[in-house]
Amino acid sequence: MTDQRLHDLLHESVSDVTVPDLTDAAWRSGIRARRRRTAALAAGATAVVVGIAGAVALVHHAPLAQGPSTGVSTSSTPTTDPTPGVTPYVADPAPDAHYAGVPVWWSPTLAQEERLPAYLDSPLPATIDLSGPVAPLADHPIRRAVAAFAASSDGTPLEYVRVLAPDGRLLSVDTSPVQPMTDPEGNQRIRVGASLLSRSGEYLMFPQEHSLLVYTLRTGQWRTIHTGTAPTWDATWIGNTRISLADPAHPLRSVPEYSIDGTNEGSGNVTGMGLIGVPLASSQIYGRMRSGLNGNAQAFTAGAPIPEPRGTATQPGGSDWIAAASGTSRILLIPSEAGRQKQCCQVDGWIAPNTVMYDSSSSTGTRLLAWDVGTGRFWQVSRLTGVTLGEETLVASYAQFAAARLPLPF
Repeated sequence: MTDQRLHDLLHESVSDVTVPDLTDAAWRSGIRARRRRTAALAAGATAVVVGIAGAVALVHHAPLAQGPSTGVSTSSTPTTDPTPGVTPYVADPAPDAHYAGVPVWWSPTLAQEERLPAYLDSPLPATIDLSGPVAPLADHPIRRAVAAFAASSDGTPLEYVRVLAPDGRLLSVDTSPVQPMTDPEGNQRIRVGASLLSRSGEYLMFPQEHSLLVYTLRTGQWRTIHTGTAPTWDATWIGNTRISLADPAHPLRSVPEYSIDGTNEGSGNVTGMGLIGVPLASSQIYGRMRSGLNGNAQAFTAGAPIPEPRGTATQPGGSDWIAAASGTSRILLIPSEAGRQKQCCQVDGWIAPNTVMYDSSSSTGTRLLAWDVGTGRFWQVSRLTGVTLGEETLVASYAQFAAARLPLPF
């Protein structure tokens, strides 16, 4: 990759969304004092996977009184009544373990998540009810969305696509032009995933056979990007108007990149920027690599032998995890337990310079949680409701939040 190419990618990775209009909507009263903008520059580099043995260092959780380093106010009061028999999660600044020399934190359990404090400077409503009132986007066009949601079931490959406007409205999208395509296992499916919504929130992207379909929210217009024979199933946004035909199975392989005007922009291996230089074993990338002011974050499947909490039946290598490079590398292990879904915890974005938002999907639904990277501090951001669990499969995709961007001075 040339220096100029890296320059272009870095520029796009941090200047790709307009600040959500947080003065609108139902959650206005929940907004607290605004963060001071940092002047730090973001720089990502592709890391090489190395086989270094890790030493385990278990520590005891001790209380931590201070709030997040980003200036976000917090409360120690749980958002729900205490659950009998559940030990509250207590933050600790020290890591719970190490893996290949990288510090590891263990996430709260599903039961402890219910008692986490609310994230008071949230860019999202506390609850997103997907069964609530929905208006056609064609009748109420918006320039950008904060999030996009797609639902499917065994009998219906795509039940709906809905976008969340900055003012909290849910709007439905007519997806009749979207056709099924052949997935990596040879089945015919409609592809919707974490890269459904562009970083800027202005476009929706649907992989097709030998092409990509892109929908502009403001105009309601569709455009086709022809991609030749290159696989499109894992196409991902890597900028406001740039898409990579990513290959998660080979994250260091260069793959084609396209502008939404159809121009072939050459090739790159941006997916590899989610790696942090630890042995992956059988772990694989899933979801979307999300960039922020101070680094990148990426979710991985179970497989890497990261130390598990003591007293659990899960052996090392049995849990999903998130790699975050925010100054230095950090790992968040989401310990496997009854009720947690496989690929439970995709990274949704950075909602503060050092705070990552991620999914916690289980048999009871999906919570959106925030982790202050490099600490043991967690919050509840939002919860997705209105989905028929066990019958519907929900996919969520988020625009890049305002806290994750800062124009570079070149």
